[in-house]
Amino acid sequence: MGLMQALYWFAFICLLLFSWSRSRGILHPHFMFCAMLFILASDFMIRGQDDQNLRGIMEGNLTRYQLVTLVTMIAIGISTAIVRKPYELGTQITRPEMRVSANTALVVVLASLFVFLVHTSFRLQSVDWSVQGLLDQMLGPRDTRIWDQAGADGTRNPVYQLINGMIPLVAIAFAFVLFARHTGLAIVAGLFFALSLFVLVTDGSRTQAIIPMASLAIFGLISLRGFVAKAVLLIGVAVLIVSATSAMILFRAQGLEGSTSQFALTYHQDDSIYRAWSAAAYADFSNYRWDPLYFFYYVISLPVPRTLWEGKPLLTEDFYGGFKLWFTTTTFMGEWVSMFGVWLGFAVSFVFGNLLYRAFYFSQKLLTQPFGLPAYLLVALYTYMVMRSMPNLTIFIFAPAAALLLVWFARRRKGKAPSLAAARAGPAWAN
Repeated sequence: MGLMQALYWFAFICLLLFSWSRSRGILHPHFMFCAMLFILASDFMIRGQDDQNLRGIMEGNLTRYQLVTLVTMIAIGISTAIVRKPYELGTQITRPEMRVSANTALVVVLASLFVFLVHTSFRLQSVDWSVQGLLDQMLGPRDTRIWDQAGADGTRNPVYQLINGMIPLVAIAFAFVLFARHTGLAIVAGLFFALSLFVLVTDGSRTQAIIPMASLAIFGLISLRGFVAKAVLLIGVAVLIVSATSAMILFRAQGLEGSTSQFALTYHQDDSIYRAWSAAAYADFSNYRWDPLYFFYYVISLPVPRTLWEGKPLLTEDFYGGFKLWFTTTTFMGEWVSMFGVWLGFAVSFVFGNLLYRAFYFSQKLLTQPFGLPAYLLVALYTYMVMRSMPNLTIFIFAPAAALLLVWFARRRKGKAPSLAAARAGPAWAN
């Protein structure tokens, strides 16, 4: 382990311990936010300097970029704790609402089944309703799948894109009902959770697959009573996450047939931080910068299908320049550096990180609501995806928005929810 790796480990362990001392709960938004920052840097902490994106960067400059990145991330973690002291929801943080009525659970299962079946129908239609063809496509390389290909006009089906983005919510909803103590529904939910997870794993997006698996563990830890049951669940989920993410590294490019003989346990969650340093190196030696107004104009336009807006803005390789390739991410820090240069870019990143935390911070109120925990975890996924790339502000907005609608529906069915003062078991809210 190199010196910089050791420094990252030391700094993030201290940050997580500091956050835990303030929050005392893994579901507290500050602890979860600091964990997201840790995950964003974790590839470097595990793999070190062994990444092709670092080739050609002078050692002294690379050390500078890595230090300013670390300072920015730790400063975000500390400032979000001390500028406004994180409040506690008492037992709502450690044991949030898991109970929903049988009728509400049934509606959640039916709605999730509808989304899953519509999603499956889109895929079956693209392979002439052949189940074998569907499986062959799902188990093949990701970039060869018919349903992911753009049409002749260069656009993708907006309805399918929307439904596809809902699958993480569907998986989390099934996992929630699995532990909601409604036996008949739990059997159905367990089966379709496994099918939804199979879709997410074969799609190859690590983060969107990990969140439902982690959600399963969280729901189980809250619901199960025995130590042995909790330990078995945690070990099982940990093995599942490690195995699935390791397989996805080769599976995405080669498919099942080409990757089974090369399977090995490998940590590779998010290498965006390497590309952020590559962007910083390019910013140091180039006067070219992204146009921030056009960049955010593009971000705002993303939810609108191109079939409805022919003149919708598009970011091309000419726009990205040497900062990144069109299909890669450089974290929010790399994107701000691409717009404003190294020093100002990291300064703006600090401000943006604080604003992003504030938005996530208030979402903990969901934990006092029926079906609020799954919605809260979807918001956490959304927050992390925005950390990876700011265009995800609008690309991934639909799943948490749908989760909030489910919370509203569950609350309506339950009747008027108790006031926050009545629900709170811990100390008073602090501003």
